[in-house]
Amino acid sequence: MRFLQRIWNILNGRWYFVYASGHGSGFIRDDGPKRKKMAIQEACHWENIADTIGGRACVKNMFTRNIVPHY
Repeated sequence: MRFLQRIWNILNGRWYFVYASGHGSGFIRDDGPKRKKMAIQEACHWENIADTIGGRACVKNMFTRNIVPHY
């Protein structure tokens, strides 16, 4: 079942993960893969909320591992 869900996500363009960090700690991956637009929105939302604690976020492509700019 999990394999089929992964295939479904790939076929629907959900290739991006959001990584978040607070207090300067290492980046931790958020729950599941997302489409590019939604991943960028979540990364921006996280940075706006976590701005007071020095939080950062990044969006990575699951195939190329390239970081997508979201500013």
